Order: sequence, then C-alpha cells, then structure tokens
Amino acid sequence: MTGLRLAVVSSWSLLLFSTCAPPVVSLPPQDEAAPPKDCGALSRCDGTCVDLQKDPTSCGACGRSCVIPNATAGCQSGECVVASCQDGFYDTDKKVSNGCEATSVCVADAACKTSCDSIGKTSCEGASSVCKAPAESCNARDDNCNGSCDEGALPGCRVGVHRSVGKGHLYTTDATAASSPPFSIEATNYFYLYKSPAAGLVGFYLCAKGNGMYFLTPSATCEVIGVAGTLLGFASPDSRCGALPLHRLHSPGSGDHFYTTSEAERDNAISKYGYQSEGVAAYIFLSP
Repeated sequence: MTGLRLAVVSSWSLLLFSTCAPPVVSLPPQDEAAPPKDCGALSRCDGTCVDLQKDPTSCGACGRSCVIPNATAGCQSGECVVASCQDGFYDTDKKVSNGCEATSVCVADAACKTSCDSIGKTSCEGASSVCKAPAESCNARDDNCNGSCDEGALPGCRVGVHRSVGKGHLYTTDATAASSPPFSIEATNYFYLYKSPAAGLVGFYLCAKGNGMYFLTPSATCEVIGVAGTLLGFASPDSRCGALPLHRLHSPGSGDHFYTTSEAERDNAISKYGYQSEGVAAYIFLSP
C-alpha cells in the first residue's frame, strides 16, 4: 500500500515539473543588410543618390560642401560657383574664393552724364554704375551716343526751306510765297532748319531789301538794315550732326543774294555770273 502511494506521488511530482517548465521561444531570423540602391547615373553617398556635378552639398565628391562668402552656393560641372549674392553684395572679380566681395552705393535712375554729354539715368549692374543714354530727341545733339543726331525722322523736328527764282532768289518756308509771281520754285525743301530752338542753334531770318529782293542771315535785325527779319527756323553755327555749309554769294550788278549747298554751284556762279562769295551764312541740314 505504501509503495503504491509513493509511486503515485512520484508520478504527480513529475507531472508538475513538466507542466511548469518555461516554454521554448523561437526568435525570428535577424534582418539581412538591405541591398544598395540603384543610383543609375548618379553617385551613391551614404545611402543617398547624389549628382556630384550639380549638388552644392556634394560637389565633385561625396560630402564636399560649397561654402562661399556672402553668397548662395551652387555647383556646376563638379565645381563650386556663386549661384547668387546676398542683398547688398556683388561678385565683381568672379573669384569663388572670396565670393561676393563688393558692396555698392549705386542709386538706380539717378540723373547722370553719358559719354556723349547727354543726360541719362543710372543703371546699377552689379557693384557698378552705368549711365544709360536717353532716347534721341529733336535738339541737334547725339542723345543716345550712337554717333548720329536726331535720327529716326522725328516728327516736326525740322522744317523745309524752298528755293525760288524770279526777281533774284527767294528762300522761304512758305510754299505759296515761293511759287507766287514773280517767283517760281526751283527746289522744294532745298534744305532744312530746326523748327524750334535748341542749345547751340542760331535763328535764321529772311530779310527784305529795298530793291524787292531778299537775303538770309542769322541777324534778327537784318544786319545793317536794322529791321526785324522773318524767322524761318534755327540753323547750326558749325557742322554738328552732319550740318553742311550754306554758301552766301552776292551779285554787285543785280543786287541778288544767292545761297547754295554746292561748292561746284558756288564756283560756277562766281566764274560765270559775276557773283562774289560772302562766306558761309550758316550750317543747314539736308534731311528732315
């Protein structure tokens, strides 16, 4: 009986021991290293695909960061470059080592004098001030500094003077008078004068003589006659803007004053018709 009890206890103890034993835990296999990314044409830098030709944080090599004074850095063809300058700074020498090294006090649109002495406006280009020339205007000057004056056929800039012949010669801007007897027109718009005054120009007047003839002069009081002349327009005292000399001649026999832009015609009038040269009356223009 006793032996049977011990056998039962022993079996129960074994059952308890087996039931309370810790369970066996199966751990999942450890992760394997991730395969490298396929960066294609780019370069792999610490697990990231990078364009070494354009990335300013890895310019030319992984981790090579572009730092440029007073500038936002860029990268071109694997070399550090200045992408833009900070406000108030300018890159004048194009050296990456010193970045945007210059400052400027340029004031945009301020009045300035151009290379041809016209008045332009300041343009700020980098750290430099550039005087931008104005548009051409009707003033017998080269405003836009291109070597020509008043080009572009500015409307109303110059007025044409007609040349007529009858009792002597008549030069006038009045087409009706130029074609009224005893005069008939030889050439319309034979030369041009400025319609309005401008710096350096001189008034050019038509004067009536006592003999019914006329002459031209820059004298507002018609020289020795001492009366007011008729203002035709404004001539140049020199050859500025392509102005040509208007030769003045006088015939002692007829009392006629004759004006021509042609040296050949001047010489012919002297040699064949007895005119005498009185020099250059003024400088005039052949186009409006």
